[in-house]
Amino acid sequence: MQKTTDKNQSNQDVNWRSVAVAAGSGFVGEVIAASPLTQSYQTAFGGILGGITYVADKWINDEAVNLLGLCGSVFWVHYPVG
Repeated sequence: MQKTTDKNQSNQDVNWRSVAVAAGSGFVGEVIAASPLTQSYQTAFGGILGGITYVADKWINDEAVNLLGLCGSVFWVHYPVG
């Protein structure tokens, strides 16, 4: 009998601490997006949230915070273009 495997399976373990941080950050981000704040405030709070999420994920996994990674998490996605 041939063994079938799911193509989505991997041999990696799930880091549930990082999942919890990402879920909490996603929830707060959605609350900010649904708020009556202007786009400028939402962008600013989104950048702050990105930085907090980066630091929280590094802290919860006992990893060092990299300044470049921190700046990237704050400015990369949240900086308004145009």
